[in-house]
Amino acid sequence: MNSEINLWGVLLLVLLAVAAGTLFWLADRRVLKLVLRSGGLLLLQLLFVGGYVWGLMLLDRWWIDVLWLLLMAVVTTQFVDYPTGADGRTLRLARHATLLALVCGGGLMSGVLMLCFRGHWFVPVVGVLMGHLMVSTSYLLKACDSSLRHTGDHRRFLLANGATRFEVLLPTARRALHAALVPLMRQWSSPLLVAMPLLFCGLLMGGASLLMSLFIVLLLALALFASTVLTGVLVLFFLEKLKN
Repeated sequence: MNSEINLWGVLLLVLLAVAAGTLFWLADRRVLKLVLRSGGLLLLQLLFVGGYVWGLMLLDRWWIDVLWLLLMAVVTTQFVDYPTGADGRTLRLARHATLLALVCGGGLMSGVLMLCFRGHWFVPVVGVLMGHLMVSTSYLLKACDSSLRHTGDHRRFLLANGATRFEVLLPTARRALHAALVPLMRQWSSPLLVAMPLLFCGLLMGGASLLMSLFIVLLLALALFASTVLTGVLVLFFLEKLKN
C-alpha cells in the first residue's frame, strides 16, 4: 500500500464508520439500507470509471473518448430534473431534446478543450461539464415550462396579431437561458467550497504548475459558460423541432 496512507488512520476510520452504521441499525434500519445501497452504487461507479481510464491508457483510441461522451450524456439525461406535472409525450420530448443537446453541446465543448491542452483530461473534463450541464439544464427546463404555462393566452394573442413564432417564444427563451446561467454565476461568486477553487487546489497538489493550473481552470470556466449557453439553446431548439 502507498506509504502516504497511514494504516492506523484507515483502521480508525473504518471503526468509526462501523459505529455509525451500528447506530443507524439500532435507530433506523431503513436509512442504513439506503446508505448501503448508495455506497454500492458509488463502488460500481468507481469500478466503471476505473475500467474506462484503464482502457483509455491501454488503447488510447479516439473512439473510446466518443464512447465515454455518449455514455455520460445518456446518464446525465436520466438525472436531469424535469418539470413535474408534464404528460408522457412532453416528458419524452424533453428527454430526447436534452440528450441531443448534451451530445452536441457537451461534445463540441469537450473537443475544443482537448485542443487547448494535451494529456488524458477527457474523463474529468467531460465529468465536470456534464455535471454542470445536468444542473443548468434542469433550471432551464423548469423556467421554460413555467413560462409556457403562464403565458399561453399572451402567446396566442401575439400570434393572432401577426407575430412570428420566433418573436412569441423569444421571451420564454430569454428566461430559460437566464435560469440556466444561475448555477454557474453562483459557483463563480461563491467562496472556496465549490468545484472551481477545489479543482485548482487539486491540480496544484497533483503536481501541475501554478500557471498550468490557473490556465486549465480558466479554460474550464470559459467552457462551462459557453457550453451552458450552447446546450440551453440546443435544448430549446430540439424541443421546438420535436414538437412539430
